[in-house]
Amino acid sequence: MRNLGYIALIVGTSVFLPACASGQGLGSDGRVKVLAIGEVLPTECPLAMWFNDEPAIAYTLVVTRGLFIAVSLEDKKRFVRLYMPRTMEKLISYKVLLLPDPCLDVMSDIQLSMMVKGVEEEGMGAFVPMGGKVLSDLGTFQQFANSDLSRILPHDFSSEPWRRGGPFTIRINDDPSLPPVLRMFKSLGLEKVPGVDWGLLIPKEPGAARIWAWVNTDQFAEDVIWMMSWDFGKGETWTTADDIDHLWWSSIMHGPTANRYSRDVMCNVVFESAGRRLPDDIAVVYKLRQDFREYSQKRSFLQSLIDLLEGFGANMEKAQSHLGEVDSVFDEARSKYVSQDFEGATEDMSRASAEICAISEESGKIQRRALFWVYLVEWLVVSGTLAISGSVLYVFMIGRRMYREVSLTKRGDRWI
Repeated sequence: MRNLGYIALIVGTSVFLPACASGQGLGSDGRVKVLAIGEVLPTECPLAMWFNDEPAIAYTLVVTRGLFIAVSLEDKKRFVRLYMPRTMEKLISYKVLLLPDPCLDVMSDIQLSMMVKGVEEEGMGAFVPMGGKVLSDLGTFQQFANSDLSRILPHDFSSEPWRRGGPFTIRINDDPSLPPVLRMFKSLGLEKVPGVDWGLLIPKEPGAARIWAWVNTDQFAEDVIWMMSWDFGKGETWTTADDIDHLWWSSIMHGPTANRYSRDVMCNVVFESAGRRLPDDIAVVYKLRQDFREYSQKRSFLQSLIDLLEGFGANMEKAQSHLGEVDSVFDEARSKYVSQDFEGATEDMSRASAEICAISEESGKIQRRALFWVYLVEWLVVSGTLAISGSVLYVFMIGRRMYREVSLTKRGDRWI
């Protein structure tokens, strides 16, 4: 319980406030709504970091497991009680379920059945990484195997869980009949990205599963699946042989990842599950996502600088007004991005970036002028203190003007 306030602060300030949207699957603003359940704290799962800079996705996190922060059973139940949709109508307002290492025992059979029904009858998508605790923790594996949720996944839970540690790369399926969820990254070197820790995926119905990529390994004569999906009723569900907090996807567990496109891969999975058109030019979309993140960072720094200078008495009204105008351009770029007008979004972001640089330059001039007087006053104070101290030191210790020599008297043959 002592950790609950801290966890709620992290999750609440980082996730829930920007994640609000309405509508059935796609919000009224065109964004895809995602419900992530499991080990999803921003400090131990990359989803929040990925989606914060993705204008086309709105997300909510439901914490049911902690990796670095201990989450008690009571805390898990409370998060489920607070943030898990309670009705079918609210559940299907989300289009995609993401389930990284969830604890299913804190959810009721009714909630699990609602998720199954949401996929099967309402066309929701679902993504479950089968590495990590799912395949390495028999308790978690059995939770899946014994729950209704196992029906939606293409993995055969009647088989024994099996996991192999060690490095791997992936081989992307070139089949042109598959949407280019992964194929668009092949020329960008995605097949060279190293990963570690993977589990053996076994399709329930090999002919029904779409194979998106295989694990490069010499351990088996046959191909080992890395990512697969299938249609379950009206929805599409996915699984991978590793976990998103592992090296191929992120830097959380095994050191710095070499994958620059993990966020873009996950966004493609979400968009494909939601029926949203995939980008034609991933390089343009990748650059826009980087621009969105850089703008947010620059704006945060600039706002802090404006607040600081106002504290020194500088008139920053003009800069603040200009910044508001640039924010409007930034918002328009994000809106165009959501509507997949990437060319228009690129133009707006170029303008926004140029304008915020201009504001930063002007604010820098004001900062230099303001700090000039601060430094001048400090110099005068220090110099004045030095002059006064030096004068006093000279008068009393060197010139010795205030001192009188001790007079001497002679008593007998001695001076005293």
